[in-house]
Amino acid sequence: MTTGQLAIAAPKCVADDFNGEIVALNLESGLYFSLRDLAGAVWRDLVAGHRAEDVVRAVSDSDPALGGEVGALVDRLLAEGLLRPVATDVPATGDITAAAFAAAGARAILVDTYDDMRDLVLTDPVHEVDEEAGWPTRREDT
Repeated sequence: MTTGQLAIAAPKCVADDFNGEIVALNLESGLYFSLRDLAGAVWRDLVAGHRAEDVVRAVSDSDPALGGEVGALVDRLLAEGLLRPVATDVPATGDITAAAFAAAGARAILVDTYDDMRDLVLTDPVHEVDEEAGWPTRREDT
C-alpha cells in the first residue's frame, strides 16, 4: 500500500468536487473518473493533506476489510495518474472524513471510469482541428 502525502497529479490531472462527487480527468490518457460516497471522501482527505496510511488506518478502525479496500483505492488513484506523492509534508486540514463515513456505515467505494470523451480530450485543438468547421471537429487526414 502507498504511504505518505499525496496531491492531485497536476498538470496531467484536473479534478473538481461537484456536490460530493469528485470528477477527475487524466489529460494524458483521456479517461475521466467519478468518485462517489466513500471514494469521494477518501479523495478529499488525501488532497487535504492527510497521509494515505492515516486515512486507511482511520477507516480500518471501523472495518478492517474496508480499510484494505481503501488502501487498494489509493493505489489505483496513483496508478491511474490522478494523484502523485508529495516530496515534502504540508499540514493537513480538517478531520479525516472517510472515517466518519465508515463509522456511519458507508461501505460503497464507487469509482466509475469513462472513455467516451477520450478522442476529444486527446485532440490537439491547434493542429488537429478542421480549419473550416473549427473546434471540436477533428481534421480528417487523407
